[in-house]
Parts: sequence; C-alpha cells; structure tokens
Amino acid sequence: DKPKVMSYPGEYVLPGGRQDPPETLRECALREFEEEVLCGGSLDRNKVQAHHFYTFTTKVVRNVRHEISSFVALGEDNPWINEINIPYLNGRARENLLMEQKALESGAYWSLDKAARHAIGSEMVELKWIPLPEAVLITMSSLPPPELGTVFVNAYQEMNFRKHGLKRRDPMMATMFALLAAAQCQSADELRSLEPVTSSHEDKHKLQRGNRASKL
Repeated sequence: DKPKVMSYPGEYVLPGGRQDPPETLRECALREFEEEVLCGGSLDRNKVQAHHFYTFTTKVVRNVRHEISSFVALGEDNPWINEINIPYLNGRARENLLMEQKALESGAYWSLDKAARHAIGSEMVELKWIPLPEAVLITMSSLPPPELGTVFVNAYQEMNFRKHGLKRRDPMMATMFALLAAAQCQSADELRSLEPVTSSHEDKHKLQRGNRASKL
C-alpha cells in the first residue's frame, strides 16, 4: 500500500459516503454522520428528523454514473444538534491524526489491518458551523475562472497543497448545488415540503457562464 491524496482534501464538506445495501439512503446518511462527525459515536435514530431534499447526478467516469442524495436536519426539529460537543470532537480528530502520523512515520501503519487503520485515522481536521451563504461561496470558489488560479479555503489547505504538490481543488459541485437548493427556500416549512430536486453535472456549464457574466 502507498499513501494517496483523498478526494476533496482540506475542504469543508458534508458527511457522506457510499450506500451499503440493504440500508436505505436515510440510514446511509445517518451512519456516515455518526462515523465522520461523531467520530464513531451513535445517534438515537428514532429522534432524528432528516428530510431528503436534493439529488445530484454526476457525469459518467469509467462507465459509472453516481447519484448523490442530500438530506437536511433542521435545528428546530432536532434539539440533539445543539448538544453536539464540537470542541471535544475536534480534539478527538486531532488525537487521531497525530496517532496516524506517528504510525506512518514509524512504518507501523503498514502492518495494521483495515479496521485498525480506520480506528487510528480521521477524515476530519475541523468540525465547524458555517453560515449557509458563506458555505455556498466556499463551494463556488472551487470553480474559479482559469485566470484566478487556485482559491484556497484557508491557510491550512494552502499549506498542505504546497506540501503535497497539489495544484487544483476538486470541484465541489454536488455540495454547491445542494446548498443552493436549500438557500432558495424562504422558510423552514418550504424546505421541509420540498420534493427531492435533481440536477446533473451538465448544469455546471450554465453556472460557469453565469459566474463569468456576473463577474464582468
């Protein structure tokens, strides 16, 4: 095995991953939330009010097209959200990253099985609440006009891109379109009642032309 750069390095992303049959899309979303946000903790899933409101269809890569389904859990419907201990979870993430780095430096990492590697690692560097308009702008900045070059999220991402020789951020289109769909709702009730909106990779070109026109 050799280290490789994960997808969307240094980005603020929504928790998510592949659906493991026979789980439903909702069960998949909650499992990924537990794994990636709660660092392996668990939710009382019966108390979670999560609404499927958006699906993004990717372009075909190697004869495969993916559908990315997004769920929203509104704070007023989910009091448990306010009980999430962000400083504690960020501390856990830092501890896991340090353990993983030490194992890599010593070479012990390569003798661990998949479960052990997962136990000492962390996909998360920082958990943070971000206002919706700011989150939309962060995703849009992953698709800058060529003349602007790479627009970094923060100093941490810029430092690690230079360290690992990365030149470009991965396009955050799926997250961007989901956030835009949520931002267009005028109220929580409207978002709750929203039937799943679907868009595709082909919509990217419309958005890029619109951005350039407004830039002018």
